[in-house]
Amino acid sequence: AIGQEFSRMVNEKLTLADQVTRVELKNKEAELELLQSNINPHFLYNTLNIINWTCLAGDTPKASRMIVDLSRMLQYTSQSRKQLVHLKDDIDWLKRYIEIMQIRYENQFEVNFDIPEELMEKEVPKLFLQPLVENAIVHGFKNSEEKGILEISAETGEENICFTVEDNGAGMTQQRVKEVLEFSGTSIGVANTDRRIKILYGEAYGVSLHSQLGEGTAVVVTIPK
Repeated sequence: AIGQEFSRMVNEKLTLADQVTRVELKNKEAELELLQSNINPHFLYNTLNIINWTCLAGDTPKASRMIVDLSRMLQYTSQSRKQLVHLKDDIDWLKRYIEIMQIRYENQFEVNFDIPEELMEKEVPKLFLQPLVENAIVHGFKNSEEKGILEISAETGEENICFTVEDNGAGMTQQRVKEVLEFSGTSIGVANTDRRIKILYGEAYGVSLHSQLGEGTAVVVTIPK
């Protein structure tokens, strides 16, 4: 009887632990969906405004290109609720985004990619680089007198992969760096990416930000190999 009672208690605890795990997973999935949804509307509103400005300026060929790019980008973001995608697909999406932004900013900046071909099949968090690129373009190059240069690269270590988005823009104070990483201020994209990566891979991974006023900013995203 004692053995049966003990067995019953163990089974109840295992069942409860399983239920708790399922609830935690559902909560994580819900948070991931919310964090990803924060990116899409923000980008969409900005892009539609850019297209509107281009139309008002009378440059219909540019407006047409942006509408085609936006259409394909929206198809990509809405076709699947998957959190992980192939890097090559995410980079293709990012290049379309950059083209729209270069039209908007009249080619005031250039972008260079240095990503090893063997990483293109790697699964990565969907749209994980876009908020970092947007931050560099909108904030880093703001009021900059020289042409902006944005370097997007990746490097594989023994256990991790590090993606770097580096600009030669205005840079920021250490207080501003802290705000950017803590969901405060006007730019939540970097903190958003950091939170998503930590949920997916654990606290050992995420975003680090290195910046100095007048000298630019480098944002590094670390994920497991």
